[in-house]
Amino acid sequence: LRGSIQFLADLGTGAASSRLFAQLEQAGARRQAGLLFIRLGVIRATIVALLVAGTLADPDAVAKLLGLRPDERYFLPLMLAIGACDVAAALGYYVLHALLAQRLINRVTLGATVLQPALVAGAAFGGLGLRGILYALFAVSLGRMLLLNHAAVRRIRGFEETGRDLERLGAVYSRVAATAALGKASSWVHSRQLLTLVAIASTSRAEVAVFALGYDIAHQLVALASGPANNVVLSRIATVTGDEAATRRIFRNAFRALALSVVPTALILVAAAQGLIPALFGAEYGDAVAYIYVIAPALAAELALSISATGLMLARDDLLRPYSVVRGVVLVLGSVYFVLGSIDLLALTAVMMATRLAGAVALHVAIRRRAGFGIDVSWFLRLAAVAVAAGGLSTSILLLLPPGLVLGLVLPGFALVLLLAGVRALRLVTSGDLDMASRVSAAGGRLLSRLIRPAYPV
Repeated sequence: LRGSIQFLADLGTGAASSRLFAQLEQAGARRQAGLLFIRLGVIRATIVALLVAGTLADPDAVAKLLGLRPDERYFLPLMLAIGACDVAAALGYYVLHALLAQRLINRVTLGATVLQPALVAGAAFGGLGLRGILYALFAVSLGRMLLLNHAAVRRIRGFEETGRDLERLGAVYSRVAATAALGKASSWVHSRQLLTLVAIASTSRAEVAVFALGYDIAHQLVALASGPANNVVLSRIATVTGDEAATRRIFRNAFRALALSVVPTALILVAAAQGLIPALFGAEYGDAVAYIYVIAPALAAELALSISATGLMLARDDLLRPYSVVRGVVLVLGSVYFVLGSIDLLALTAVMMATRLAGAVALHVAIRRRAGFGIDVSWFLRLAAVAVAAGGLSTSILLLLPPGLVLGLVLPGFALVLLLAGVRALRLVTSGDLDMASRVSAAGGRLLSRLIRPAYPV
């Protein structure tokens, strides 16, 4: 429910907020940025008010929809309070995201990640029941909201004031938000949520559960690896849209940083799956390994391609229409699942990932046609070849040794060492890759610097 509220409130507005606040800082428009922050806050307050009004209009119907008993009605006001905090926190998050305050965001996120389960566990073990758990969730959401928005306001007050405002701010915001919303909708129709709804009618619940496990593990880990770079691509490009050379450099470095993050993650997951999944979840979930083999590599390629392309296209007005066309086609292709819903779920998963990957490739084709530049395809193919070779060599060990927990822990490390050795041997990391990596994570920059192979004179 929290996720649904957040999705509806943020539908497309995150990308629009990130672009505009980055450009307002660049232009030195402190007054305009402050007014925009207030207006966006009013919009989010209105969304919360509508949610509250809808609940108060017929609380019995809402309680019935959520399956609440009469003695559980306290869930509604607490859930609305948590949702309101999440909606408000997102505004501060997107401002800080735009201003490249990733390290601050990471600290707040880490604090919430540690504190929330601790408070929830304390409420549960203290006998406070669901009510206590909800109060714990509310406390963490409220703290996160206050910290993020306080930091965002402080950063906005630190803007220069040159007296030069950006023109057509509302029109740009609306256009970018609508375009990004289309992209989110096209992503949703090619996700586990829709595929599960389609497959549940013709597939056993056990098989759907196996698919859900494989998808969630692959998606959460690979998406987690792409998250830090994802949070800076749009903002970085938005500040240099008038500088073609800088735009090309940031775009290509962003793609390389993403690829160097997600490809090793997918490789580790593929290498570990055969040993870890049955050991951790039981033999009945062993078939989830096949889903991970299909999803993880395709997802790594898709995220590296789509995140870099989306960041560029939403930052430039001349690329918004091509982005909408590609995403619109991908959205329509979601109807194929209703036609193929009766086929094997693993095959349907392969169709989903192929469609997502094709859509990401199409974005780069549109960029090359409209903007005249693109990524280094040969570099990505070499990285993929090294990953396939490392994965093949490491998983061949499974032919000699029985799978198990120990092998599942050791094998990924062996695969990663092979991959990093190949990356260094082929000089796939250069000094130009360090800028983006250092902005995302100081530790990531130091790691990449160790993979740079110096060119020794002959």
